[in-house]
Amino acid sequence: MVHGIRAFVLGEFAEDGVKITTSTRKPIHLLTIQDLEAFPVWIYALDEEVIEGRDETWIKPLRTNRIPKGAYSLTVAADFATASGSAFRGFVEVTTAAKEVEICQGVVIDGRESYLSFRTLSLTGFWN
Repeated sequence: MVHGIRAFVLGEFAEDGVKITTSTRKPIHLLTIQDLEAFPVWIYALDEEVIEGRDETWIKPLRTNRIPKGAYSLTVAADFATASGSAFRGFVEVTTAAKEVEICQGVVIDGRESYLSFRTLSLTGFWN
């Protein structure tokens, strides 16, 4: 179960002073907990696919304190909890383009390539 989605207030710099630059882009499978702590909301860098060595799997951080409306397939930091109380960190995909918010494709990051899948959630009235 998704315990919480961590999109919180950040200024121009991450807590460790990291700026959003072309070097903060990466393939989604290389996203780390440290990346999510510095930047809790990421978007696919589809406008940068023309750069040599990049493809549709590359993401870039957003400088935001909220999950923006009208967006497709955002990668958002999340905390997960099991029924037994074990806690995990990772991300979920969030789409806010329609009236109903979709949260899906949870991924747990534990230093290995471990993925946690769960059914898609639709939340109505989320933005009220």
